[in-house]
Amino acid sequence: MTELESAQALARLMREYQNGSLAAFEALYRALAPRVNGFIRARVRDTARASDLLQETFLELHRSRQTYLPGRPVIGWTFGIAQNVMLRHRREARRRNQHEVSTDSLGLEEQFTPRAAEFELQPLEDALDHLSTDSRATWWMRNIEGLSFEVIALRLGIAATAVRLRCSRASRALRAALEKEHDLD
Repeated sequence: MTELESAQALARLMREYQNGSLAAFEALYRALAPRVNGFIRARVRDTARASDLLQETFLELHRSRQTYLPGRPVIGWTFGIAQNVMLRHRREARRRNQHEVSTDSLGLEEQFTPRAAEFELQPLEDALDHLSTDSRATWWMRNIEGLSFEVIALRLGIAATAVRLRCSRASRALRAALEKEHDLD
């Protein structure tokens, strides 16, 4: 199945799901879950947390299914939902951490050392959070998934030149944010 046929099949399934077809949702889940899981796992290293976020993404997709606009790319819309779920989870975690009691104040001397991979990705994750959903999804598909401009254009329903422009602007914004972060260190 070509990329265009796949995008059209997802759009058809989404319309059927909007009309109440449980079988369409199951087919959407089978088609989208591996890619959405990869999207989440690249940003969340904890397997259990990533699994929870995947399920929360599909719960949010269910709640928001009537906001999907037929003819628009389902995968981009779904990645946007996943990104919003991750951002909401991160904000909630930060709020919780602000109210937790430090172990130092309890006299505990347990050492915590973050894994290097998580520590090094944090500036990139923070920089990605500042991009628009469209720019982030486009940049992600190009630089993480390794898709061509033409394939991304088919998925998003836009011109390949628009994809190139979005990727270029997103890369510039990420570089500027990472350089700013580096200068603050």
